[in-house]
Amino acid sequence: MNKIIFLTTFYILGLIIGNIDYSIVLGLILIFFVLIYRKNIKNNFALLIILALAFGILNYQIRNKEEDKLSEVGFANNIVITGRILSTPEFIKEKDKIRFYFEVKDANFEDEKLENINCKTFVTINNPDNINEIKIGNIVEIKGKLRTPIASSNPYQFDYSKYLKRKGALTTFYGEKDCLQLIQEPDFSYSNLDFNNSSCFCITS
Repeated sequence: MNKIIFLTTFYILGLIIGNIDYSIVLGLILIFFVLIYRKNIKNNFALLIILALAFGILNYQIRNKEEDKLSEVGFANNIVITGRILSTPEFIKEKDKIRFYFEVKDANFEDEKLENINCKTFVTINNPDNINEIKIGNIVEIKGKLRTPIASSNPYQFDYSKYLKRKGALTTFYGEKDCLQLIQEPDFSYSNLDFNNSSCFCITS
């Protein structure tokens, strides 16, 4: 039991290190110290400690990537994205808008096309016309504006960009009224699924 707690501690430490700049260097330093003192630890267990630490760092880096194909574009006023609605749409009646997480498979802008990019973005549609077509699992095409949230310079202020990043989205997308067109409904029910808090997603053709 003590070994499990010990390994879990190093895994959590890896997650913490993954959130720090130069995390790989810090991780290697810690691994170095483990190797130095491994004489007091069985070799197999020392290896498990290193793997737990490395897995924690790697897991954080994967789940909190700094950029994707959409964030590289960053800013575009006339862009068409195609993909799947990932989360249960949230309708804000008083503001007459609907928003949801969206997996982008393809993107078209300024005579350029990005295919099979599989990026996650957070979509907001103002004054939506076709609410009945905005359902989790639907494959749709959306026309609108792509933006990259600006990180807060105040450490005590809510950082919207970090919040979205923890959800797996590095960009936001804004559409108006009839910007959405239904392409295909899912082959099975998504009624019991909600990927709102998931950062892992995929599209199958």
